[in-house]
Amino acid sequence: MAEFDFYNASLKEIVDAYLADGCVLLRRFLKPESLACVGELVNSLSDKSNEAHIEPQHLRKWGLPLFHERLFENKHLQLLDFLFRDSGYEVSERTATRRIGINPDGQWQAPLGPHLDSFFHPLPFTVNFWVPLQECGMDAPSLAVVQAPFDEVIDYTGYERVSDNDVGPFLADHADWNFTNFDRRMYALACNEPNAIAHLRQRFGARIWAPTYSVGDAMMSSNWTLHFTHALPGMQQRRSNLELRFSSELTLAKIIAMHQRN
Repeated sequence: MAEFDFYNASLKEIVDAYLADGCVLLRRFLKPESLACVGELVNSLSDKSNEAHIEPQHLRKWGLPLFHERLFENKHLQLLDFLFRDSGYEVSERTATRRIGINPDGQWQAPLGPHLDSFFHPLPFTVNFWVPLQECGMDAPSLAVVQAPFDEVIDYTGYERVSDNDVGPFLADHADWNFTNFDRRMYALACNEPNAIAHLRQRFGARIWAPTYSVGDAMMSSNWTLHFTHALPGMQQRRSNLELRFSSELTLAKIIAMHQRN
């Protein structure tokens, strides 16, 4: 499984592994002391507001810097520039905080089933740095990812090749959700339907990766990376995290082609 110490790895080896496997774990991606300050802010904002997720729109309304502006240093920006090249990027409005617990209540969500962010978010390519605000993967739920090439994930999800009979459901309450672009089984997967989960595990097996995370680590994924909450019955601690997303106007195919040319 691909993982690097962020400050000791080159931009090329990070991006090469990321584009080959759909994800890469970056150890020591952020400084724990900086992340602790942001974590205190997130807890305060979440406790005082009625928002399930703190997003850029909320930070702007409250006159606060965006999360990455408090956390990123020069190498983080260089990584984004290297990934997106001349196409440019912007902070995704889907950047958010999240609270997960085995026993959800209030702003704390139940564990999430396997999904692509592209089921719910805009389809143009988006990179996501998933950053936990405490250690997780042992006593607290963490993030699991499917380590697989993007073209294999595209094939598995049926993106843009499903027939009318196989197309995912249209959900009137969430008209902006993208399930109609994918195989119907993907909706069942996101809903944690047992047969769909079994099919995923049979297909990807040992490539389903649930590492343990220290404070400061980040999983670099995308809106085309299959992932879910790794939660076991014994994980009684709750977990909060940041999802630092940066989007472009390019498709996944164009991003990959851009790097294959260089």
